[in-house]
Amino acid sequence: MTRAIELYRLLKDKLGEQETKALIEAIDESTEQAKKEVATKADLLLLEAKMRMYFIILAFLYLLTNPKAIDLLSKLLGLVK
Repeated sequence: MTRAIELYRLLKDKLGEQETKALIEAIDESTEQAKKEVATKADLLLLEAKMRMYFIILAFLYLLTNPKAIDLLSKLLGLVK
């Protein structure tokens, strides 16, 4: 808020009172809009968790539907000689 007041004082003489108010309001609106569009750490952590889940499901489906992958996995785990 103090920055807005300082900015108002600096620009009032050059632009006029109404123009300065309009400019500061436009800056505040664009700042608020930018804050709404920025991802938070919580958003990124949620996305990471979803991507891990998708990877696990995809790997499971690949192993389930591919007989060669099942044979390879059983050989690697030592279940079949």
